Amino acid sequence: MDRHWIQLFVDHLRAERGMSEKTCQAYATDIRNFCTFRFVENEKIEWKQVRSLDLIGFLEDQCNRGKRLSSVARSLSSLRSFFKFLHQEREIDRDVSQSVERPRLRRPLPHPLSKDDVTEILAAPSKETPIGLRDRAVFELIYACGLRVSEVCNLRSENIHLAAGYLLVEGKGKKERVVPIHDRAKRALTEYLEKARPDLDSDGRSRAVFLGKRGGTLSRKTVFARLRYYALEKGLRVAPSPHDLRHSFATHLLEGGADLRVVQELLGHSDISTTQIYTQVELGRLRDIHRKFHPRSVAS
Repeated sequence: MDRHWIQLFVDHLRAERGMSEKTCQAYATDIRNFCTFRFVENEKIEWKQVRSLDLIGFLEDQCNRGKRLSSVARSLSSLRSFFKFLHQEREIDRDVSQSVERPRLRRPLPHPLSKDDVTEILAAPSKETPIGLRDRAVFELIYACGLRVSEVCNLRSENIHLAAGYLLVEGKGKKERVVPIHDRAKRALTEYLEKARPDLDSDGRSRAVFLGKRGGTLSRKTVFARLRYYALEKGLRVAPSPHDLRHSFATHLLEGGADLRVVQELLGHSDISTTQIYTQVELGRLRDIHRKFHPRSVAS
């Protein structure tokens, strides 16, 4: 397997495009899987010999193995980025990956929570324990600012500007954005910082805002588990994920009349089409109201 060019590509993703280590390794895995399919183990790979039919055959093989369309599409995206890199580095004369069509996917609609369910969850953590104060602050921030779970876990003390009322958030591709924070979330965060965080950071060395029981940076897995715990405790029918709180943030803003471009900026979406998915949720809600209340919506 040609580890040389794959490693150069991963270094490029990490240094030039600012991708996370997890994303870099996912790209590398997709390329290695293609190599395993197309080439004999330990064979010296001549990337110039690869044709579009080789890529199509690999994608078809993944489909035949029962891979989801989203996984197949991601594999093609990884290979396209890799072959584009090879072409830029003049390792290949022509980028054959661009002629391979991407599987058509139907983007799933978000599943925002109702405002009542959000209120129930945000009020669930105890104010009497460090963990409860931490959880309350985490959930308030995700919903108040529309943060990704990785963004809230990666917050550092220097990112918080409570007096000015905003957070400096590092999103995907290490792109920074300024997100305003409302008074209720500010109070929850302040209470956590003053009453709970000192107990969790016993040696005072951590720069992370949110910490686990043992003083390490709070993990995404823990946030998922804690949110599910409170949802079940409150008797919600569906256990939400932290991303559902982010979806709720966007949906409730649009329901309140917020401009789509503003919501795009707050969420940190580079493409407006990603944000437009929330307008479909809003349209669905309007249709339900129309059917329920319009006198001629049901045939008599």
